[in-house]
Amino acid sequence: MRITDKPLVIAVWVMPGCGACEEYLPRFRQVAGRYSRCIPSVIIDATKNEEAANAFRVKATPTTMVVRNGRRGAFSIEGSADAERIEELYSYAFFGLDCKI
Repeated sequence: MRITDKPLVIAVWVMPGCGACEEYLPRFRQVAGRYSRCIPSVIIDATKNEEAANAFRVKATPTTMVVRNGRRGAFSIEGSADAERIEELYSYAFFGLDCKI
């Protein structure tokens, strides 16, 4: 799936060997699982997708962002975050959607 092909996606940019990424991903997956019927999420290796990472202005990993209609949204998380912060990102993305979680 290309993140530009969907109207709304949560994208997490990671890199191999990134300790913060390894620590963050289980929390992210737990929150993402609750929203999976409404909002797709994707984990992207920034080293294998360097051009896209640059286009989406990824400066650190992990970086989690809302992508609407192929564009980076205003809300993103740079670095690791707790489940509460990830929930905030999903709440922002979820606003206006007609979908029950």
